[in-house]
Amino acid sequence: EDHFGPRMEKRTTDPENRPVLEPPMVAQPLLLYLAGKDPKAVAEESNKDLDFVKEIIEFANKYKLEYGWMTAHDIGSPVYWWRYRRPAEIYQEKMQLIADITGHWLEIDAKGSIKIQPATAEHKSEAEAMRAFRKITHPVANTYLGNTYIDSQGRLPDGRQITFADLKEGITVDGVYLEKSLIFDSSLAKESKVINSVVSETKAKLDIHTSYLEDSNITSLKAIYAIVYNVVEKESLVADTTTVADVFRQELPDKQTRFYAGYDVDGKKDGPKVLPGNEMSFIDARHLASNPVTNAKARKQIELTQFITGLQTGSYKAAIFDLDGVLTATAKIHFAAWKRMFEEDAGIGAEFTEGDYLKYVDGIPRYNGCLAMFKQGPATKDTYSKLAKFVDPQKSKAEFDALSQEEQKLIREVVRLGDIKNGYYSTHLEEHPEDIVVMPGTKELLDYLKKQGIKMAVASSSKNTPRILELAGLRDYFQEVISGHDIGNHSQLLNKQIEGKPAPDIFSEARLRLGVSVDESVGFEDAVKGVKAIKASGMLTIGVDTEGKGLLGKADLVIGSVKDIVDKLSKDVNVA
Repeated sequence: EDHFGPRMEKRTTDPENRPVLEPPMVAQPLLLYLAGKDPKAVAEESNKDLDFVKEIIEFANKYKLEYGWMTAHDIGSPVYWWRYRRPAEIYQEKMQLIADITGHWLEIDAKGSIKIQPATAEHKSEAEAMRAFRKITHPVANTYLGNTYIDSQGRLPDGRQITFADLKEGITVDGVYLEKSLIFDSSLAKESKVINSVVSETKAKLDIHTSYLEDSNITSLKAIYAIVYNVVEKESLVADTTTVADVFRQELPDKQTRFYAGYDVDGKKDGPKVLPGNEMSFIDARHLASNPVTNAKARKQIELTQFITGLQTGSYKAAIFDLDGVLTATAKIHFAAWKRMFEEDAGIGAEFTEGDYLKYVDGIPRYNGCLAMFKQGPATKDTYSKLAKFVDPQKSKAEFDALSQEEQKLIREVVRLGDIKNGYYSTHLEEHPEDIVVMPGTKELLDYLKKQGIKMAVASSSKNTPRILELAGLRDYFQEVISGHDIGNHSQLLNKQIEGKPAPDIFSEARLRLGVSVDESVGFEDAVKGVKAIKASGMLTIGVDTEGKGLLGKADLVIGSVKDIVDKLSKDVNVA
């Protein structure tokens, strides 16, 4: 959005005007370049103009993209399901994905009738092949079940792995019952029950059977033989043998409309019809102004309203904040200190740019950031690439002592140079405390949360966090402060050594110290790694995109600043 925004804004659904820019136009030449092709080769293989290829290369270099960076994102709306495929085909495909686990093979005939038969050996083999193609190796991954986190390898906090055999028999984890299902990148409330279903990127309390659920935020859902996709619902929702999908557009009165369709629906044949329960036809929806950026903003506005309602009605008991870029602004001081150290003291052999700052050091522990950047510098990367990771000489002494003398020497140099950077930063703070800027809306929001009885904590990678809070006059708002001083220490609450972002540890530690459950907690972050950390902690994740870079799309909700919340609250209540 930052680089190609003007052309994305010109996209149109007018059939006479082809969209000016579509993802495939960018993806193919970008992947070829990242794979090592020279500009002319990229232009020839992608059949693109050389000037356009050069712009793609400029984009890749600006954001320091690497091969393997590319990922898939939803760019449109579920309306396209009905334009190109029947809902029945989507549903059938997801249910066949788990045929070997459920023991059933599900098909839907032309009339929309669901046919279920015992899965043959061939059916089961096909289900395994479909999962292998999608690189699905664990039935549950990167998901919170109640307050219990299942990591990307399907492991429980005690190290035990949830297996496909467990799911065949049925398993209960922290009040959530799962049977013969796949669940990824989700947060399911206690008392949820998921049977014979596929769930992805969803936050909800569920009671579902033989259903497919994706990219939804629902207070409570009961579903059987259903697709529920892209749905935002603050109340309860029931779906029985149907497809439910929300479309978000800025021009809609409520910025949202919901489509229901049975499995007998065909998008081309039924396009002009307004089906039962719907406000418009599929064709009407296709003619709404559609832009992936503004569509996403429409959804986020609805989710912000839901969040505000939750604050007002007591749904949240804890709020955990990153510090810099969320509550205060000292990033420019940090950047100047890093730049001086890398260019003058470390001599990395290249200019240290804002892009380097965002990618390698922003929001992560100081010494880890040092090492990450040293591995990039032309004059330092050959030397420091010998280090697999930073090992703290004090907090991980046994591991440090096991390293070679050369590795220990390099780590001591990382510490020395990292401390030089912190010296530059600390000196600036001492000499110019007035440069610590409290972000607009911060005190108003903290006052409101305090009045509501919501517990608050700060979770930051910076060792300067306690001092910044004191100098900014914010320390008394917070019951707990987790900082860089805690990273590397053993946590009794987590039963492990605390890791820095993007690991969820500092946010989870803060929440546990406050004594509040995951589904009653919310975290605020302005950095990509921080957003990943809060998402992995299972809390509602609010990305604070202060500089409008559009890089926090994985957050549950993205705001420009905490003042957005204050402004929304002020329409209903006095937040002062």
